[in-house]
Amino acid sequence: MPTLFEEVKIGNLELKNRVVTAPMGFAYTDPDGGYSERQIEYYVERARGGFGLIYPTATMVTTEFEPAPMPNVLENYSQATRLAMLCEKVHHYGAKVCVQLSLGLGRVSFIDPYTAPKSASEIPSFFFPNLICTPYTKEEIKFLVQKFGNAARLAQNAGADAIEIHAYGGYLIDQFLTPLWNKRTDEYGGSL
Repeated sequence: MPTLFEEVKIGNLELKNRVVTAPMGFAYTDPDGGYSERQIEYYVERARGGFGLIYPTATMVTTEFEPAPMPNVLENYSQATRLAMLCEKVHHYGAKVCVQLSLGLGRVSFIDPYTAPKSASEIPSFFFPNLICTPYTKEEIKFLVQKFGNAARLAQNAGADAIEIHAYGGYLIDQFLTPLWNKRTDEYGGSL
């Protein structure tokens, strides 16, 4: 029977053990949403402590439509450079890095009780049920897809070993995946 401290292979990714940090928030970002020195050192300490896989906190691919609800943003080379420093320092201790990318919160975002969040469809805002979300246009959805691909490429070029899609918990991608929140009749609606 395998133990926590034995090597494991997930696809082509080899980990020194099965000990993984969860991608929970650590909000000490730089002002532009990039990884700060404090965040980098936080994850380096986990790698130094023996973790095999480090998940930094969920990372937004753009702040175009909502303020960054996740602590980090990855949409330019400056932010990617700091992610590269994180990856290099964590790799020094034999740990791998998996970047969890997110489109945002959608209907769950908290702006104020008067500004409707954007979502897949005209559905109630989570925090203000009388406030109806504004659906993303097709052009905006294409923009989000492009930004997601861009962030994935930046993470890959920065040395991330894996990329995970943040698509659970009722957040924006989940709002497109479930008929409970996706009432669209275009190519972005209906059953998968």
